[in-house]
Amino acid sequence: MLLFVPLSFATPWSTTLADVDPVLRRKIDALIVALTAQGFTPTVSNTWRAPEVQGLLQLGGRATKAGPGESCHNHVDAAGAPASRAVDLWSRPMDLPLVLGASERLAEEAPFLRALGVEAHRLGLRWGGDWHGHPSAWNAWSLGWDPAHVELGRCGGG
Repeated sequence: MLLFVPLSFATPWSTTLADVDPVLRRKIDALIVALTAQGFTPTVSNTWRAPEVQGLLQLGGRATKAGPGESCHNHVDAAGAPASRAVDLWSRPMDLPLVLGASERLAEEAPFLRALGVEAHRLGLRWGGDWHGHPSAWNAWSLGWDPAHVELGRCGGG
């Protein structure tokens, strides 16, 4: 079955930090510097995404809490331009083994994600690795169900 969802935004998905809220952007820049100093190569996989994309992720079981327009990834500024209040970071670009949850690939990623959590907390960000209570491939590494996700944590109104 082919699913067609008309998108109200020209670019439904962003990987650029230009689409991030300025307050979060400063914290992400500091986060990247700190992780790089530890020998990691942080890679942005997602910043802003259209509410319709959020709905598809929720429908597919990839975003269990936030529906369309409820995610920090869906935030827009007063002019309606993307201003994500969440960023997803990995130690290298996402690849098929990571998406499929291959245990070897997850094990490679776990040290970076733990360091991401430490630095996110130090900067006053919410970290998806703290979110437990949902089945996840990350359970084997004692990581919450969205450990690549960091956010400001005040996402309403947009």
